[in-house]
Amino acid sequence: MNHPPVQGSYGPLAWVSDAMHGMYPDREGHLRRLGMRPADDEISTELPVVGLLGAADWRAATCVLASPCIDHSSGRISGLTASVAGDLLIGLRVAEALGLPMVGFLGSGEETHLVPSGEERCADWQRVAEYVAGLGTRWARGRVDATFVRTGEPVAWATIKAQTAADHDRVPQAGLDGLHRLVDDNPYPRGTRFTYLYDYYRSNISHYRRPVIEALAGVDTTHVLVVENVQQIKCVAWARALNDADGIRTSHLVTCPAPDATNSVRVSRAEPRHRIMLADVLSGRQPGSAPYWAFLSALRDRFDAHG
Repeated sequence: MNHPPVQGSYGPLAWVSDAMHGMYPDREGHLRRLGMRPADDEISTELPVVGLLGAADWRAATCVLASPCIDHSSGRISGLTASVAGDLLIGLRVAEALGLPMVGFLGSGEETHLVPSGEERCADWQRVAEYVAGLGTRWARGRVDATFVRTGEPVAWATIKAQTAADHDRVPQAGLDGLHRLVDDNPYPRGTRFTYLYDYYRSNISHYRRPVIEALAGVDTTHVLVVENVQQIKCVAWARALNDADGIRTSHLVTCPAPDATNSVRVSRAEPRHRIMLADVLSGRQPGSAPYWAFLSALRDRFDAHG
């Protein structure tokens, strides 16, 4: 059910504003300074869209990029949270509405090759990526031409590595500090032992780059529309700057992350007792009481009907 916009809202749906203010208290001004602006039209007002960054003519895109994060799962299918369903289903819905192909990157390669001792978990990460790709493919069937790239596959990883190397000098390390920090301005991972994340972040940026998408998915990347949640805005902004310099248009339709059971923490970073898992969404029931879950359950039912 739609609600009228509210003063100070992150988006046209009142429940999106409530969730965003719960998860990102007092950060709306910060997000505006990063370039986020309203995106109100007949598609975005039916979805938990927070705003828009990049090229304003996002409806003229030639492909949709929607990649669910799997890193929070610790290499276990049972560890996948409901954010995977949210990111997949919203991306598929936008691609369906626009009649565009959709591409999703699943970061098994980053977990295997860039995280210390990751190669020991290679088979685990491969299983997780295959599972999510299978789920996305089932939901897309008959509705969206979808390609899911497991970055751990040899050709995919070699392509991403080459793009990361080509872009390395264009993205200073200092620009990667705090790449996924939105609730605060902590320059993580600077000063910590997790400096391998700089390479991880660079690889993530490569997922949005034209040569990588074209080589691994074979879609028209004249204008890339990213449909991913707000945690990705700095990462996409770096890719957008690189794409702009290369003559590629990039828009980012920014969505609300799946919240936890308290509606105050994004579900993939919530305390275990407050997490809502992917399995909860797939059960066929509405997994939580916040309005986000009624929306997601309806979207799940819509795509299950053709799966």
